[in-house]
Amino acid sequence: MTRRTLIQGAIATAASGAVAQPVFEPITLSLFEKSHPTHRLDDRLLDLPDGRRYRVFRAIPKAEPPADGWPVLWLTDGNAFFDRMAGELLARYPGLMIVAVGYDTDLPFASTERALDYTPPPLRPDPKRPERMVGGAAAFLARLNGPLREFAEENLPVDPHTRCLGGHSYGGLFAIYARGQQSIFSRFCAASPSFWLHPDMPAAGDAPLTIYVGDQERERGRLTDPRNPAFQVPKQTRDFVDRAAALGQDVSLSILPGLTHGQTLAGALPDMMSLAASAPE
Repeated sequence: MTRRTLIQGAIATAASGAVAQPVFEPITLSLFEKSHPTHRLDDRLLDLPDGRRYRVFRAIPKAEPPADGWPVLWLTDGNAFFDRMAGELLARYPGLMIVAVGYDTDLPFASTERALDYTPPPLRPDPKRPERMVGGAAAFLARLNGPLREFAEENLPVDPHTRCLGGHSYGGLFAIYARGQQSIFSRFCAASPSFWLHPDMPAAGDAPLTIYVGDQERERGRLTDPRNPAFQVPKQTRDFVDRAAALGQDVSLSILPGLTHGQTLAGALPDMMSLAASAPE
């Protein structure tokens, strides 16, 4: 599929009066084009008994594991994260295992599937796109805790106490939801979480959480400008951080200069990897 085909499809959709779908370039996964001195890579599909299929990307350290096992960074939107990951970045963390859960597509995002998996209950039609469902985060978290974890970590020396979960946009919202539930994760990272979908997300959980916001993100059509000293973090994000601070929780906010909403996916990844590779305090 070419860029021209994608754009023409979007124009045709708009002309028909249907709800416009996001237009994405196909992924190239250039990271897989050569071997790497620090990690071996693989990309496998997993079919679950409930009928769901996931694409699981892994970067497995070649180094000897520490006594407790390797720390692991788990990522949602695996297609997009592995498509944007550079070999030079991977080489900085030779002892970090990375697992990224995506979907059986050559696009960076599977809009229908991620809308269901990453959004908090209850299960319901998407109010903006009623042809798809939202609210399946509890079921997806159960898959991460169970069959996806077993599939990705089987026979590997993983430290069960140093798993970090990171996500972007809907995936960032899912990371915050998962923090308040029973899960395999001990640290959470959320880049540009979609609080607009769940503005009253409870600040639940005791695990460390880092939220990333680009200072060029749009909030309800308004472009924040870092040259303006009155720059404000988007209100719903700020409100969540304030609620967490009032509860004495370990929640930090990181502003990524010059980045838009879409760009924070790759922009937050280096810090996510650094946090995931760090020993717990």
